[in-house]
Amino acid sequence: MTDDKLRWLVDRTEISETITRYFNALDLRDWPAMRATLYDTLELDFSELFGDPRAVIDSDAFIEFGRPLMGGFRATQHISPNHVITIDGDGDSAEATAYMYAWHAVDAPDGVENTYTLRGSYDISMRRTEDGWRMSRLCMHVWDEAGSKDVFRISRERYDSRHAATS
Repeated sequence: MTDDKLRWLVDRTEISETITRYFNALDLRDWPAMRATLYDTLELDFSELFGDPRAVIDSDAFIEFGRPLMGGFRATQHISPNHVITIDGDGDSAEATAYMYAWHAVDAPDGVENTYTLRGSYDISMRRTEDGWRMSRLCMHVWDEAGSKDVFRISRERYDSRHAATS
């Protein structure tokens, strides 16, 4: 096996692992582990989900935004299979497409929809750093939704009420 082919296999494995670690950290609410998967700045496009415009954001600010948004869920499950990875000729950047299945559940009063499921894919840009591969762009494509997006509001409210009580 040539050194180039071996390097490609190692890089591809590390890129796939980085993507998987990101979603695992999100489900575990392990914000330092999640931050370790991100480049210093992150280009985000979640417009198909929330209608927000595309943005470039400091990754620490992205974590601080995500903490209260996701922190009130009873449980989430983000599954990211089918990684198709292209490593650019320079060897220090890559593009990945990853399927996405995301399930979100909150504790809600009777009669209120308490889950939201999302299926789609992500286009992900990666950069090689001294500490390994990091995500520099996340672009979500929504194919199918079920349940209520209100679970994000409920999650945020639950997070805020829990943290207001401890402040």
